[in-house]
Amino acid sequence: MIKHLSIRARLVSLTLLLLFVGLLTLTVITALRYERVEQRLNQVTTENAVWSAAQTELELSRFLTTLDGYMLGFESVGKADVLLRFDLLWSRMELFKSGTLKREIAEIEGHDDLVARLEQVLVDVEADLRLLDRTSLQAFERIRAAFDPFTNQLRDLTLDSLKWDIDQRLEIQDQMTSMLNQMGWFSGLAIVSLCSLLGFLFYYEIRTNRLLRQTLEAQETVVAARRRLSDAVENINEGFLLCDHDDNVVMWNSKMEQICPVSAQALKHGVPYIEVLRYGAVNNEFDLDGRPLDDWLDYRRVARKKMAATYEMKLTDGRWIRVSDRHTEDGGIVSIRSDITEMKRREGELEDARTKLSHQARELARMAEEADAARDVLDDAVNSLDESLVMFDATDRLQLFNRRFRDLYGDLAHRLRHGITYEEVIRLAVDAGIYPPPDDVEALIADRMKKRRAALMSKEVHFRHQEPTGDGRWIQISTQRTRAGGMVSVFTDITEAKRRTLEIQSANERLEVQATQLKALAEEAQAASKAKSEFLSMISHEIRTPMNAILGFASLLSDSELTTDQRRFIAEIQQSGHRLLGLISDTIDYSELDAGGMKLETNPFNLHRMARQSVRLAQDAVGSREVRVELKLDPELPKVYFGDLKRLTQVLTHLMSNATKFTQKGRIILSIEEVETHGPRHKLRFTVHDSGSGIPLDIQKTLFRPFERKRQDRDITQPGVGLGLVICKRLLDLMGGEIGFESTVGYGSSFWFEVTLEQSEGTELEEMALLENVNADLNNNEPALNSEPISLHVLVVEDTTASQLVIKTALEKRGHMVTTARDGQEALEAIERRDFDLILMDMQMPTMDGMTATRKIRALRGPQARIPIYALSAQVMDSDKKAAFSTGLNGYLTKPIIWEELDAVLRVTSRNVARAAEDHAFTQATPQDESDQLPPEILPPLTEEGKENAEPDVFALPNGDWHAELERLEAIVNGHLNMSSDEEGEAGVPMTGVAGSNDHDHKGEDASGVELDLQSLEDMVEAVGEDVFSGLLDTFFSNAEDLFEQFDSALHAQDWDQVRKTAHRFAGLLSQFGAHMAARQASTIEVEPNTDTINDLASDFLQCARKSVSELKKLPYVNRELTEAASST
Repeated sequence: MIKHLSIRARLVSLTLLLLFVGLLTLTVITALRYERVEQRLNQVTTENAVWSAAQTELELSRFLTTLDGYMLGFESVGKADVLLRFDLLWSRMELFKSGTLKREIAEIEGHDDLVARLEQVLVDVEADLRLLDRTSLQAFERIRAAFDPFTNQLRDLTLDSLKWDIDQRLEIQDQMTSMLNQMGWFSGLAIVSLCSLLGFLFYYEIRTNRLLRQTLEAQETVVAARRRLSDAVENINEGFLLCDHDDNVVMWNSKMEQICPVSAQALKHGVPYIEVLRYGAVNNEFDLDGRPLDDWLDYRRVARKKMAATYEMKLTDGRWIRVSDRHTEDGGIVSIRSDITEMKRREGELEDARTKLSHQARELARMAEEADAARDVLDDAVNSLDESLVMFDATDRLQLFNRRFRDLYGDLAHRLRHGITYEEVIRLAVDAGIYPPPDDVEALIADRMKKRRAALMSKEVHFRHQEPTGDGRWIQISTQRTRAGGMVSVFTDITEAKRRTLEIQSANERLEVQATQLKALAEEAQAASKAKSEFLSMISHEIRTPMNAILGFASLLSDSELTTDQRRFIAEIQQSGHRLLGLISDTIDYSELDAGGMKLETNPFNLHRMARQSVRLAQDAVGSREVRVELKLDPELPKVYFGDLKRLTQVLTHLMSNATKFTQKGRIILSIEEVETHGPRHKLRFTVHDSGSGIPLDIQKTLFRPFERKRQDRDITQPGVGLGLVICKRLLDLMGGEIGFESTVGYGSSFWFEVTLEQSEGTELEEMALLENVNADLNNNEPALNSEPISLHVLVVEDTTASQLVIKTALEKRGHMVTTARDGQEALEAIERRDFDLILMDMQMPTMDGMTATRKIRALRGPQARIPIYALSAQVMDSDKKAAFSTGLNGYLTKPIIWEELDAVLRVTSRNVARAAEDHAFTQATPQDESDQLPPEILPPLTEEGKENAEPDVFALPNGDWHAELERLEAIVNGHLNMSSDEEGEAGVPMTGVAGSNDHDHKGEDASGVELDLQSLEDMVEAVGEDVFSGLLDTFFSNAEDLFEQFDSALHAQDWDQVRKTAHRFAGLLSQFGAHMAARQASTIEVEPNTDTINDLASDFLQCARKSVSELKKLPYVNRELTEAASST
């Protein structure tokens, strides 16, 4: 209503309103002040001075009364009651120290120090009161004298407080009376101002209503006219929009909102029409046909300026609208919008139908042409067949036949026509003489029709049979059911095939006679082969048995005090002995392969470990030559496969060995790559490339022939009998693989082989086993048991005195007790006399052989039947091992003895004995227990069932040596360390090291150029985890410091044996943490017989070793505090 007032009326109203608001505000403020004062007057608190003073006076009176009763000897009053009343009086003092009560006491004149004096008295008498008893009259009198004045003083304080409180209340009542008077004045003035305002507004309202009635009567006339216009516009079936002369929206109907619902959201009175279009375009209602928005709007703006315009617009939802714009006399614009989507759709359908009909007409014409062409092709095809072809439809009427079929009917062929029945065709064939003349034509036709009906009823889709013709030929009839239910038959002349069949039958009869003769010859050949195998087995046994003594005594001698020449002679004996054993093994392998008696054993194995072990062996073999041995192995290549690890290693080791023999300088590269994959089966290609002398063309032709071992004339000095490559080729043939090579004289050779292996899964157990071995190695530098070393009772059954002595001496040096027997019978007698922890059994012995003895031991009752028995035999052929294992052996050790394998057996046996002792009962280790820690070469072969459930060969310690086990770590890449810079550009996982760092002439070698095998360290980190690896490093640093001290002490004392032993321990410790250069120098010192040379090598070794340890301390996994502490010591 205010907006209808005049300016003067507005000023008056505003003034009266402000006056009313001000007076009302003052009234409210006064009322709030009055309420606060009233609350203060009525408030009763525990801090009231009157109440507090009276309570204090009462507590003092009670205290004195209790004190008097106590001193007078009242039984109901004890000292505890006196102290309680004293403490209560003390508590009353706290009320006067803060808050409103403190302020009130301070305002009462004459009593401001009363509380302080009373508190001081309480402090003064407390000690006397605590010591007071009924006989302490003087203390009682002092206490009474101290408190007596306060009784009246507290009473005066109470009265004065009451008076002060009454004065305060009267003062507050005066304030409240004054405030009530103010509230009355303010309220009255506010009511007067409000009445004035309401009266003025009432007068003005009456005057305004009179004017409004006149205005409303005029507006009703206008509204009625506008309503009639709006109703008319709303009932239009098209969208309607009216804009003024400035093209601003004036009105529109609901049909407009239905046709353009998005832009209709922007329709408001006074909004420019172009902004409505912009809103719709921005919100993706209109199809701009790829034009920019501003250009599209400009086009629409120009079109609106025409006096009359009609155009079509496409919406993004697929609809079409027709827009008709017309200008009015006052310059406005009327727009009519119609939805023409259905009309557009019908126009499109009509055009599509016209196009489709045209296309179908062309397609039908094309199909007719193709059908004619196909018919011609089909006729040509069936008529060009060498066989006769005929087809019957689903009603068994003749539908198609070729020229060959027509020729069968001779002069009656003209009677063959489409549509005749199968029975008519059969009758015509009888008349044409195609079938042999029957005795009864009707019976023949009936039989044919019966078979035909059976074929039609059958679910079979293909029929074939043979029958003779009337002219003595044979034909084969093949009938196939068509998808339409008809039958297609093909007649093939098999007369010649029949003749050949008869000839083959005659030949088979002759072959049966020959087979009988060949069988007799084969039996003779098998007998000869068996004799050959027995001869080889006997020869192997007879050679290996004395070789066991020779190499065993050589090994024992090498551990004793020897001169330089004696040590060199023993080394030559050992080298020659092992070379002889290699020649024997090659000969036996060749013989087995030649006779077809070798069988492959498929077990899971770690490919990465096998490759890295081969590279290690090659690095050791190149010695002091400047030859770099590298491994290129894709880290993504699966690790574990099923295959014959022993034979694969034999092939790869031989190729690597050849490369080291014929390469004096340069590089040897072993690369392994995947050629193709079919599911879990992977075809791998192994390539050994060397930069050696190469192979002449005339020699290349004979490489895979037996006993051809020359690569060049000067290579005759290399040992061997020329069977290595032949064995490799035949082993790969046995595996279904292939081998080949490429070589150029002066540039080197590349030998390769391909083999298909099946992938296996899982390496977690392998890494767990490795962690256990690594911990044991670092702490002891030897494979350790979980308990103290155990002295075993070992029975050695051996008929050869020399072999007995070697084994007995070796076992006694290891701390074990040994009993010997010369044959199986003595072994059984020894077992009856005492208990043994382990039996080492020779297989070939007089009186009773090892297999018989093993069977009888296993047949015993009681714990003797479960004693671990390991063969100790020079028989190495697979057939011999298989027969031996069938008797119940736990394992098979070959002669000459591989001491690492024997140590592994002793280690497992000691652990089982220790475990049995803890359980107070003997329990033999199961094969699974032993297979966890023994090389697979020792253990029995897996059965077929065992192979299916076998875990990968991950627990086996290669050769029983923990150093070799650690070399397995070089398999996993890309952890927290960087590769050496000279290998970053090569594919795969390079593993490099320049063999030759163990050359005796080390004085020129720069120890600062120490390189760690970072790959080995990365592998160890990935295998055991960063935390465990950090702990291993700490143990390494501690052991290294101890070895440095031992080495220095032995060097200064010129204790050369101790120097060599310490160097041996150093070689193992450094190599397992990637310091291969220092490890090779330590190995050189270990085997060096000349003490002067050792002295020269020691300084370079110490410098290189300390540099390696320093580099290891820079790794991010090192515990800095422990390292610094170790360094400081």
